[in-house]
Amino acid sequence: MNRSRLARFTLVLLAIFCATCVQSASAQAAQYVADSGFRPATNGFSFENYGNNAVQQNLTPVEVKRMFGAQVCATKGDKCVLTPPAKEWMDEINKAMDGGHCDGMAALSTILYKNVENVKDFGAASVDKLQLSGNKKLQSEIAYFWATQGTSPTTDDTIMDATPKDIVNKLIQEMKANDKSDALYTIGIFKRNFSDGHSITPYAVMDKGNGLYWIMVYDNNFPKEERHVEVDTKKKTWNYSSATNPNE
Repeated sequence: MNRSRLARFTLVLLAIFCATCVQSASAQAAQYVADSGFRPATNGFSFENYGNNAVQQNLTPVEVKRMFGAQVCATKGDKCVLTPPAKEWMDEINKAMDGGHCDGMAALSTILYKNVENVKDFGAASVDKLQLSGNKKLQSEIAYFWATQGTSPTTDDTIMDATPKDIVNKLIQEMKANDKSDALYTIGIFKRNFSDGHSITPYAVMDKGNGLYWIMVYDNNFPKEERHVEVDTKKKTWNYSSATNPNE
C-alpha cells in the first residue's frame, strides 16, 4: 500500500484501565449522528487480539524495506538482508507485539473496509472470514500496521491535545463527509503515564441527548461486539473499559 494515499490519525484518550469490566452497547433503534458504515460483525476480524504465541510471523525484512526503503538493506537486489541497526529495530518491534497486535488490527480492518487493500489478497472474500492461524501474509500485514504507530507519518498525525468533545466533533465531521479514500482514524486509550495502551476503531457516533455521546467502536479484544466510548461533553469526561493485554 502507498501510505501517502491514506491519512491515518490516532486520537488519544487518557484514563485508568479496568481489565475485568465489560461494557457493551446495543445499537437497536439507535439514531447515529455520524456513521461510516463499518460494523464489527462483518468488517472486524473474527479472531481476538493476540500476542506472539498465536502467530508464526510478524515483521520480516520485506515489511521493513517497504516501510523505510532500500537503505535498510545491506544487500542489493530483491532479497533484503537487513543492516544490523534495522535488524535490531525489527526484533525489538516484533518483541513488543507480544503485548498485543491491537493497533495493527484497528488500522488494517479500516484499510480493508475502505478497499485501499483487497481482502481477497489475504485469503477470504470478507474480513470476518479471514483466518489468522497459518496465514503468514495476514500476520505480517497486521504487524506492519502495528509498527506504523511509531513511525512517520502516523506519529505526525497523532492528536493528543484534544478534549473528548473535540474528538466527538472531529469524528462526526469526518464520518459525515463519507469519503472512503480520505482518512482513517484509530483511537488510542492509555493509562495516564502511558505505561499501557490499547487501540480501537471508531465507526459511528450516537447522540444520547443532554451532551452525552457514544462513540461506537470495534474493539479487537471483543470480536463482533458493538461497544462504545461514552463521552459527556458537559462534564468533559469519558469512560471505557477494556484490557491492555490479550493474554490477560
